[in-house]
Amino acid sequence: MGPVTGRLRVPLRLLPVLLLALPLAACGGEDDGPAPGATTSSATSEPTVAETTATEASSAPTSPDSPSPDSPRSETPSPAGPSTSTLPTAPPETGIPADYESAAQAIDAAGDPVLRTRFSTASDIYCVLSHEVIPASCELPGRGIVDPDVCTGGATDAVGRIEQDGAGFLPVCNTDTVREPGAKRVPDGTVVSGGELDCLVADYGVVCVLTHGTSGFSLGPGGYQVF
Repeated sequence: MGPVTGRLRVPLRLLPVLLLALPLAACGGEDDGPAPGATTSSATSEPTVAETTATEASSAPTSPDSPSPDSPRSETPSPAGPSTSTLPTAPPETGIPADYESAAQAIDAAGDPVLRTRFSTASDIYCVLSHEVIPASCELPGRGIVDPDVCTGGATDAVGRIEQDGAGFLPVCNTDTVREPGAKRVPDGTVVSGGELDCLVADYGVVCVLTHGTSGFSLGPGGYQVF
């Protein structure tokens, strides 16, 4: 029997083998994943949720104020305590009497004086006008006014008191005090008279003159002047 053109003749003895091979070939064309126990390459597999989260955390920008988890927190040093400020040096502010004539005029214009041998002001300036031992003087609270030109080689570089010396007055770089408890506090604008000294209490401090003479001084937190 001769061959039939255009058709493939399969011997009958091979037909069962071909019928078994067709389902196997069809199953082998789909990728159902690796068999149990097979090793899968990580290069071609999709990342897991845990791997994605770790990658995002490592690539997130770090705040400059937040230390990294692997490094110890750096402590910012606490600021130092407030530094001790010093008062301005002489001469005093503009408007404060700086000579005997203007000081005497300011005292006369303030009205009648009150009599005191000592007193204190609202800014805690303490004045002694008459005392058996202590010379007439006025003293600042605290450290005083830094004046290295006057306080040279002493125990302090600040003028804390002005006191009478004969017919005039001297700045004193004091480490002691003439203060005694019980001094009456007088308000600004008051003239206090006692002994040989008259003083006007003002917002800038005090200005004092001798009742018989041409000497005096001004003293306050802003500075001092001896004239």
